[in-house]
Amino acid sequence: MTAAALKPVYLIAGSDRSKVARALVRLRARFHPSAVEVLSASLAGGEEAVAACNALGLFAASGRLVLVEEVERWKPEDVEAVASYLKSPAPATVLCLVAAEARQSSPLVKLCQRAGQVLVYEVPRRDLAQWVRAELARWGARATPEACRLLLELVGERPQELALEVEKLALWAQGSEIEAEDVEELVYARAETPPWALTDAWGRRDVAGVLAAWQRLRERGGREA
Repeated sequence: MTAAALKPVYLIAGSDRSKVARALVRLRARFHPSAVEVLSASLAGGEEAVAACNALGLFAASGRLVLVEEVERWKPEDVEAVASYLKSPAPATVLCLVAAEARQSSPLVKLCQRAGQVLVYEVPRRDLAQWVRAELARWGARATPEACRLLLELVGERPQELALEVEKLALWAQGSEIEAEDVEELVYARAETPPWALTDAWGRRDVAGVLAAWQRLRERGGREA
């Protein structure tokens, strides 16, 4: 395994946690497991990341990977330390920075674009229901359209929380199709937007649907009180 064809720095970010995870798996596969060092930005700043990159190890010649998670925590001085390092990066060493988001105006994003590569994987907010179905399929699970819609109604447009709930539901289902009733029982409601079931039923002038959705909201409110 070699880092010869890789860039000295990568920034991998975005709300689509599964795609971020797969990108990291592909990158780590380029290195011997013992040549990978994982740090957390909650404990390691830019200077510590640079020191890890400059440290000589058993696999220094064939390639090393220093992976730093949660770099959105970093301060300007941490970014400056990495910028200085990237003027003359350690040979055969790749620095991979992982963040929850990557704003184009961020100095860290601009730095990584100049010196390496920025990979951003965002959940498509225009069709979150389709994304939920795809994530369930990735876990080997399936759900009714009503179950997917209810999951979005309860959680809202929170991709990271949706990913966690999808994983939980898939593991619980054990191959069985997930129904709306299952979502109702297993998922805690925290959406701040008006529930879709109620507003959609109102728009269709579906009196029975409005009453059913309202009853469900009342029951849920009672459980949360």
